[in-house]
Amino acid sequence: VSYEVPDIILNCTALGVAGYLSWSLYRTYNAQVFTYVGAPKAITDLYKYFLALQVTLQLELFVLLTAAGLWTSQLFNSYITNISKHTPIYEALVIVYGVLIVPWLLTAWYGIRYENRTITISFISVASLFILASSFMFISPTYRWTFYAWPCLGCFITASLILLIATVVLGSLCLRNFGKGLAQYLYASSNLSSSNFTRGVFERDVEKDGGDGDEDKDEDEEGKKQRKERKEKERKERKEKEEEFESRLGQQRRGEGEGEQGEGGEDFTTRYLHYLPTLAK
Repeated sequence: VSYEVPDIILNCTALGVAGYLSWSLYRTYNAQVFTYVGAPKAITDLYKYFLALQVTLQLELFVLLTAAGLWTSQLFNSYITNISKHTPIYEALVIVYGVLIVPWLLTAWYGIRYENRTITISFISVASLFILASSFMFISPTYRWTFYAWPCLGCFITASLILLIATVVLGSLCLRNFGKGLAQYLYASSNLSSSNFTRGVFERDVEKDGGDGDEDKDEDEEGKKQRKERKEKERKERKEKEEEFESRLGQQRRGEGEGEQGEGGEDFTTRYLHYLPTLAK
């Protein structure tokens, strides 16, 4: 017990520091998301599922291999090897995990990044097989006894199952959201990043100025007033141009004789057609 108390204190301290750092990063990320001009909200929601899946897969790589390594160590370096009846099956499962884990991760990234349904379905199917294989391991009394007797191994096995289930759920959500613009956004974002394109930043800090609703309202009213004045000015200019055109038309008709109506009519049509773009403005 005297050795376990310092371990508990150190673990709790490390957990508190990790929690504080995670919360700080989360707040910073949220602040940057709202101050940068990024994708629409719908695309951002889809991208969050993609990022959550990537984080889950990275954790799964560590947790799953650690659980398999701990189980292998117990299986071959303790007395369990003398009482185990299915050692070849356990060896095969550990080898399958070790061989498939890296291609499985690459399949997940490529299939969801480029919205390839066949590859993504294969990734979800392999993840489901991992869950079934890990669940069927509990049929063995030796495996169950080791799971209960060694809490460290039990924690890693439980965490690996939780992460595998989360992987299947997130992968299914990403598959469901195929064709909604995420692949195009990621493609455009990667091209802009490779071109050293810097995203624009709002002049005002949303986190600091989040409560200034009156200022936003005043700015909106000023903008509406300016737009209204601009439209009124354009309407007056258009009316003046129409009056000027009608005045010139009247002068031209009064100055032309009856015998020159055909020629004058042709000249008037030509001038009218040339004057139309001016009226349109």
